[in-house]
Formats: sequence, structure tokens, C-alpha cells
Amino acid sequence: MKKLIVDYINDFLDYLKEQRGYSDNTLKTYHIALNQILEFSEIYKENKKIYINLIPFRLKIQNNSKKTISKKLSAVRSFVDFLRLKDIDIFLKGDESIKIPKTLPKPIETKFIKEAIEVSNEQTSLIISMLFALGLRVSELVNIKKSDIKNGWIRVCGKGNKERDIPILE
Repeated sequence: MKKLIVDYINDFLDYLKEQRGYSDNTLKTYHIALNQILEFSEIYKENKKIYINLIPFRLKIQNNSKKTISKKLSAVRSFVDFLRLKDIDIFLKGDESIKIPKTLPKPIETKFIKEAIEVSNEQTSLIISMLFALGLRVSELVNIKKSDIKNGWIRVCGKGNKERDIPILE
């Protein structure tokens, strides 16, 4: 039974990359979670239906943060949805949701940004300034090309290959 699941994991990851535009980091996270499911869950067939009992897996990852557990379970649910699109009768057991408090990222204090700029060379200073002033993710900054900068604007490709234009200030 696990062989069937293994065969579909790569198809699923290809689908996420090609059709959904998931980042390499997200794909890596999903791949790890799905491999852990294979290793620690009970997968069996009953009445022509496939069942994945997540309880052993959940016991194995219980010491992870709630956010990590939630991400892993989300990866599994997405995979199961993908398999159902392939007309595979598959069901999860022990798939209770976890409540995660919503938190916003904590901004870095301006004094630390200024200090970092003061002690860095010109190139590093520019990198820090662009991250801070333009509100870029590191992955967005790394992927900027000269052709993305035109007429005082910079085109940035973010999560899910979504593009946005940001004004460049003096």
C-alpha cells in the first residue's frame, strides 16, 4: 500500500511546483512531511478504500510546535485531496485540527537597521536598505534582475509567482 503512496508523492510535488507555483522551500517541507507520514503512519486498505491512520504520526511529532504540526498536517491533507482528484478512495483517521494563535511578524527596530548599515560595506548596506525600505523578502531580493528595474519602479516576484511593482525612493 505504501508503494502506491510513494508513486504519487513525486507527481504531487511536480503538480505543486508546475501548476500551483509553490516555492522550493515549501516543496521541501511537503516532501519531508509526506515521507514522515509514510514512515510513522499506518496505511491500510479496507473495503476497496485506503486509510491513513495519522495517530502514530501525531504521537511522533507531538513535541513539535503547533505551527509545525499544523503545516505537516496541511501537507498531508493537500496530498489526500490530490489523490482524490486521481479517483483514489483515500481517507484520513486521527486528523483533528490544531488551533494556532495568529501572530504578526515582529519588526526589527530601526536602531538595529541603522547600526547594521553603519558597520557594513556598500554592497551589504544596499542589501539591508532594500530589504528594509522596500519590504522585500530575502528570496525576492535574490531574484531581482536589472531588467526588473525601470523608471523608478522595481518589479518583484513574490510567493506563488505573484508579481508586484514597488516604487524606488531616493
